[in-house]
Amino acid sequence: MHPFVDNLSDEQKGKLRIFCELLQRENAVHNLTAINESGQIWLRHFADSLAAAEYIENHVKAVSPAIIDIGSGAGFPCLPVAIAKPYWRITSVDSTGKKINFQRMIVRQLGLQNVEIINGRAEELAHKPSLREKFDFAAARAFANLAITAEAGLGFVRLGGELLAWKSSNIAAELAEAQNIIGELGGRTLEIFNYSLAERNFVIVPIQKIAATPKKYPRAWGKIKR
Repeated sequence: MHPFVDNLSDEQKGKLRIFCELLQRENAVHNLTAINESGQIWLRHFADSLAAAEYIENHVKAVSPAIIDIGSGAGFPCLPVAIAKPYWRITSVDSTGKKINFQRMIVRQLGLQNVEIINGRAEELAHKPSLREKFDFAAARAFANLAITAEAGLGFVRLGGELLAWKSSNIAAELAEAQNIIGELGGRTLEIFNYSLAERNFVIVPIQKIAATPKKYPRAWGKIKR
């Protein structure tokens, strides 16, 4: 186990066990994730996702923060966070139908009441008035390089809120290269959150929204990648 998981209640750990079993079962059919061994699911998916809960709990005073997870895949970090923090409001976004269907099954099976799941592309959804600049936090785990992640995610974040980007510990060059676009998008990087999983070091890079994101951002995916 890991401290991020050990601190959960027995009921919450039970929900994660069901989640793990269903992920392994469905992964054999639908290829949802490359990680399929039970111990690795608990460490690399569940504990890694809950690093966000640890960070947010230490940096926000709101009882019920609104969080959007972009490119959530099979439900990480959004669903472990929803299990651990039932009073937080979680929105999950992914463009792959089979992964969205899996997430909806998990939400039904576990009776999660605090999750909304949207099938769509983040760079398009960020322009919807109902979603734009409406969230205290946006989460992006294994999404893209930091510059692309910032463009895809900061449009969802309200002024004063933060985009959280999961990264390996060697991010100095990537962080430097992303500074210009982060500033253009109305953001600034904050102190990096460091944590370890099985003696490997990881970071979450927080990007705070200090000015409104210009309406042209995010651009179409092809332009973002170029």
